[in-house]
Amino acid sequence: MHPTPAASEPAKKYIAGDSGGASHDAAVEAFSKPFTERTGIQVEYISPTSFGKLRAMVESGNVPVSLWDLNGRTYEQAVSLGLLEKLNWDQINPLPMFPEMRREYGFGMSYFSTGMAWKKGTVPIETWEDFWNVNKFPGKRCLADRPDYVLPIALLADGVPLNKVYPLDVDRAFRSLDMNRARCLRLVDVGSAAYGAASGQ
Repeated sequence: MHPTPAASEPAKKYIAGDSGGASHDAAVEAFSKPFTERTGIQVEYISPTSFGKLRAMVESGNVPVSLWDLNGRTYEQAVSLGLLEKLNWDQINPLPMFPEMRREYGFGMSYFSTGMAWKKGTVPIETWEDFWNVNKFPGKRCLADRPDYVLPIALLADGVPLNKVYPLDVDRAFRSLDMNRARCLRLVDVGSAAYGAASGQ
């Protein structure tokens, strides 16, 4: 989600916070450069973003940005704490967009999903239950150290049907993680997981 905190900016400059990395590079090419060419307004970025950084800016009264990159979970937190301003969709008048991406205090910019990867030459894993099955598919596993990613995966790996994952049974998810932590599981940051898969670790 991309909510819009209150901000006061100099003319001809627009400041946004984003997560950096490849998504930043893509956004600059797809959005920022065409926007600057069309309007003459320069776009500057603060990277990386975090919920804590947004909250500190708003509570201090020093908010240099107009746009801040959050995921769906932290967007809801920011709304509940009154950190964001409502959007005036009559003034924005965007091109067609998916209805679920249009929110009262922000808008969605991208979809993404969490998937599995494995070393070349190993037997492909097709389900999250297989992911837990170290007898049939031996080897270490790693997951991103993000509860909003890991808890649903732990339930799927424990046999919960996809249409029954939510609302989350948090106790069952942690039991599933505890059962597999000692023998096969590491929790790592997202970047380390991607590097480990690419480097064959």
